[in-house]
Amino acid sequence: MPGRNLSALAGSGKKWQPIGVNSAAAVPLAGAAGSTQTIKVQPPKGFAGRKIIIPSSVGQFFLVNFIKVANQPQIASGDPIHALSFAETVKDNDLEMDRVSPNGPIEVNVTNLDGAAHFFYMTIFGDQDDSGN
Repeated sequence: MPGRNLSALAGSGKKWQPIGVNSAAAVPLAGAAGSTQTIKVQPPKGFAGRKIIIPSSVGQFFLVNFIKVANQPQIASGDPIHALSFAETVKDNDLEMDRVSPNGPIEVNVTNLDGAAHFFYMTIFGDQDDSGN
């Protein structure tokens, strides 16, 4: 990542790693039952998210209603954020998400805004604790 000081992680037992957050099925069209879905991932090692990327080809169709780490909200406002706020072209969308313990839950709740069903794809980049804690 441009601007990321990877040397600061050297010797810390942490690595800069991606985690995929992907819907298992297409999120139904806007207004239909199931058009809002919560997608849950459980990293196998301790993880603290620092950057989110949602491809603009996907983000144009979605609102991000919430992001939670171990049930703790990670977005300051309770209002939805358009997924394009996390597009690959956005430079200043770094975050400081709480650290999740190994196999702890990260949950992302999204709403499809479009008149057609779409899969949701997102990547969270962050510091993975290689010690397994």
